[in-house]
Amino acid sequence: MTPRPRLVLLVVLLLLVLVMVGATPSFGQIRSTEPLVIGTKEAPPFAFKREDGTWDGISFALMRRLSNDLGFDYRIEERTLDGLFTGLEEGQLDLSIAALTVTPEREERVDFSHPYHTSGLAIATRSESGLEASTVFLFLKRLFSIQFFQGIAALGIVLLATGGLIWWLERRKNPEQFGGSTARGLGSGFWWSAVTMTTVGYGDKAPRSLGGRILTLFWMFAGLILASSFTAAITTALTV
Repeated sequence: MTPRPRLVLLVVLLLLVLVMVGATPSFGQIRSTEPLVIGTKEAPPFAFKREDGTWDGISFALMRRLSNDLGFDYRIEERTLDGLFTGLEEGQLDLSIAALTVTPEREERVDFSHPYHTSGLAIATRSESGLEASTVFLFLKRLFSIQFFQGIAALGIVLLATGGLIWWLERRKNPEQFGGSTARGLGSGFWWSAVTMTTVGYGDKAPRSLGGRILTLFWMFAGLILASSFTAAITTALTV
């Protein structure tokens, strides 16, 4: 493509952009034609009608602020809850304000602004007094629970089983580190299993046989999962 056709194409694209921008309605254009039609319903304290017939509430305080800042006029139509949404779908309303909650079903029908109110609802529980209400006591009570000791016991069994397996694989080829009596060998295996799982790896116990090295490689990755799961279990016990 020569430079001249490229210049013509660039000018055409710029004109299209300007036309699209000019076709986009602004609040100033809306104000110059007709006021916005706003649907609402009784929903104190967000929208309610005063004795003189005017509307007020949290939603209308926000609408008045928007009207003053953006410079547009509006008129109000009172409708039912379903009418607030059907009016938007049929083009009879420009906006609907009240205590309108955002749900997936409603989002398929209309668009919503960002939420401007949080209810702050919660569940009330009985307040404990004395030692039961102590933060330290509650922490210790949750930490040293039955589930905690069950987890410790299960972890100890896994460590002992893995330690026994490494002792059985290494007791003949590596008697310096895993030799001796059965109790001593299991103790060395348990120690190796614990330090390997926690990725500490002091290096005082290292396998020499092929089976021991394969088990060590497997236990390194399995230990990461077990340590993460154990940490998650403790965190859950302290927060739930």
